[in-house]
Amino acid sequence: MEYLFGGALAAIILVSLVLTIYSFTTEDIPPQPVQQLRFQCQDCAHEFEVASNEFRLTEGPLAGSVSMVGARIGDCPECGGAAFEMTKCVKCGHYWIPDRVRNWRAYLGNRNAAPPDICPKCKTNQTQYKLKMLRERK
Repeated sequence: MEYLFGGALAAIILVSLVLTIYSFTTEDIPPQPVQQLRFQCQDCAHEFEVASNEFRLTEGPLAGSVSMVGARIGDCPECGGAAFEMTKCVKCGHYWIPDRVRNWRAYLGNRNAAPPDICPKCKTNQTQYKLKMLRERK
């Protein structure tokens, strides 16, 4: 019986030693950078920004939720109405709310029916532009 307790104690010490050495020799994983999420209220058209690490901490009936098309929904600090996250154009940097987000109920049954995200300012198809940039990197 004494050998069993001694063996268990030796195993615990060995595992602790290995974990200690491993924690000192591995690099720390850097935290995710905080991004500013831009929203626009559907009622009063107020635009505002929320830090990504504070998004879930907003209050209200829709705060921190995500619609069926993957868009974040927040609460407007001005009027309390529903605010959708805006999309930033990958080419010109213009912010807007895509039709698939603004009219998400129309695309609930069929996500493929949603029109492509095309910037209203520079008319760039976001998906095609991203694919083109990926191909050019190779």
